[in-house]
Amino acid sequence: MKELSEKICEFLEEGEDLALATICEQSGSTPRSAGARMLIKADGSFFGTIGGGLVEALVQKEAANVFKSCQSIKKAFDLSNKDAAVSDMICGGNLEVIIEYIPACPKNLEAFRLIRDSLIEGRRVMLFSGTSSGNNFHFAVAGAEVRGEVPGSDPAPYMDIKNIPVGIPRVIEKDGTQFMVEAFAPSGCLFLLGAGHVSRCTSQAASKVGFHLTVIDDREEFANRERFEEADRIIVPDNFENCLKDYVIDRDSYLVIVTRGHVHDRDVLKQALETDAGYIGMIGSHKKRDAIYKNLLENGTPQSAIDRVHSPIGIEIGAETPEEIAVSIVAELIAHRAESRKNAS
Repeated sequence: MKELSEKICEFLEEGEDLALATICEQSGSTPRSAGARMLIKADGSFFGTIGGGLVEALVQKEAANVFKSCQSIKKAFDLSNKDAAVSDMICGGNLEVIIEYIPACPKNLEAFRLIRDSLIEGRRVMLFSGTSSGNNFHFAVAGAEVRGEVPGSDPAPYMDIKNIPVGIPRVIEKDGTQFMVEAFAPSGCLFLLGAGHVSRCTSQAASKVGFHLTVIDDREEFANRERFEEADRIIVPDNFENCLKDYVIDRDSYLVIVTRGHVHDRDVLKQALETDAGYIGMIGSHKKRDAIYKNLLENGTPQSAIDRVHSPIGIEIGAETPEEIAVSIVAELIAHRAESRKNAS
């Protein structure tokens, strides 16, 4: 959602009305799951995807009607019927898509700026969107901050809707008003401990699949904006000792240990195991890994903590180059993130 919110802000700032298509419900086999989005401009161009093929073509057609009526709509698509069978969408499932009308106005721009800025800063944010006829409000909530058009100018009736899983839209009716609400957060806060060649390639790959990136290395000639232009934060501590102590690390945090040596890897791993990180991975051979584990065990780290570590890191694909190793690492991160989302829902 970070890249899409940036696009929405860009176009709203230019005075362009928009349509935002969101899969709000899905059942059976479908090309994308609930929460997938596509942004459509009045000229028919679009950004993002809800699965391609027939569904996107039909949604683009419906979006043209949304621009004419200036009203949001909800449409159901059956991907098991004969129309789907003659297209490239032989999935066998069903989708419900909300196509929101987002006129260019200061209130909408405020709402989507809050979403954009919150995701850049690594904060959780919620979007409330009216979906019923004549009810095209949009407002965002991040902590105590509320921006956008709030029905009745009072967000209080909506504030009890908090504990919903990230990335799963909910259509709710309250006091006769139907609206969609969804929580967004960076899709995993990825900490790259080390800024060498593998880290650089991993950063580039992870940024393309939505991870919020923090790079930490004690060498400024490696940890810098020129090498990691896509990173959200670049930290250059004096050394790796206590390099994680100042950061919020929780179940949505991913720690990838790729420092320049065994001693640094061990020191960072010891710190990582004292956090609540949802994923901890360390690069290296079985021999290096076992030596580090032995040292930690001898110095009081319990086996149950060491069992949390993914090492050697990454999915086994026979990777050799830094680029290939990065692919294997990010593939494992994606798999872990997907499993976490599934458990949360």
